[in-house]
Amino acid sequence: GMSSSLPEDVQDAIFRSRQIRFNYLTFTEKLEKEHIYPEALTVNPYELVFKNGKYFLLGAMDGSDKMLSWRVDRLCEVEVLNTKCQEIPLIKEIRASGGMGKYIDAQPDLCGGIVETFKLQCLREAIDDIVDAFGQDFSIQRVGKPSLRLSTLPCV
Repeated sequence: GMSSSLPEDVQDAIFRSRQIRFNYLTFTEKLEKEHIYPEALTVNPYELVFKNGKYFLLGAMDGSDKMLSWRVDRLCEVEVLNTKCQEIPLIKEIRASGGMGKYIDAQPDLCGGIVETFKLQCLREAIDDIVDAFGQDFSIQRVGKPSLRLSTLPCV
């Protein structure tokens, strides 16, 4: 009903391994709400994640193996179905390799993040911290003696 909260409905479907159906809102140039899809989608929901200050649903459209994300606050007409949630092959890989949190961190643009490249100058001693924060997807150039320059750092 109208009083139920979206994340809880979605979480319930995930918990019970059920597919869900929903549409998704976007805003037009006139700031009017409009549905993105011509009709509601049937989706296999896998996990709710909190990222960049918002809740996202990670799942796959029925019949597709591609992992997608949707902002929970933009979902509308959400309906929990009685059909069983189908797992895409990627889900088993994700579970085997450290879980969804780790997967999302490695896919910065999945949850509304933007991949940006920038340069950073730092002291040699800071490299361990930088690897901890950003992973190892960068190159290092030495600048003079005391410091190094890093480039091509994906960051959200």
